[in-house]
Amino acid sequence: MKTATPTLPVRSSGFTLFEILVVVFIIGVIVTFGSLSISQHSDRYVEDEARRIHHLIRLAAEEAVMSAQELSFLVNSKGYSFARLEGPKWEPIEGDAFFRKREFPENLHVKMQVYDEDVNLNDTEKPVQVYILSSGEVTPFTLTLSGESNVAYTVSGSLTGQITYQQPETKDEFGG
Repeated sequence: MKTATPTLPVRSSGFTLFEILVVVFIIGVIVTFGSLSISQHSDRYVEDEARRIHHLIRLAAEEAVMSAQELSFLVNSKGYSFARLEGPKWEPIEGDAFFRKREFPENLHVKMQVYDEDVNLNDTEKPVQVYILSSGEVTPFTLTLSGESNVAYTVSGSLTGQITYQQPETKDEFGG
């Protein structure tokens, strides 16, 4: 008498279409988040530098009023510094943690207007000078910083001493 031996169903090795689709979906989500993270922070140095300049100029304006001293913000294509009026001459502020000389990061594009006129920042020997007076007045200026993606951040000052910072408006895919 023959006994029937149970046979196991033969299953081919490999992945099902559903398993492959799940893996591709997960990889797509990870790559999307990674690329969004990189693109949002690729010009982070531009935003950081614009915020730093904004805060430093505001601090210098407060310092000028509080100490009854005339200060100035000096800028060229390479970087920026601050100076103090000592008698008839402007002297660079040295040895100060806040108002020390700073260089712009590489790949940072800088444009500037003073009294609504474009100025040349390429002369490293004679930087553009923005006066920060003890009366609270500031030379009207607009400093625009941009990076490789051409996203521009703006720091501006008005004659009344108001220092403002503007970041680009973000728009979603629907234009809002």
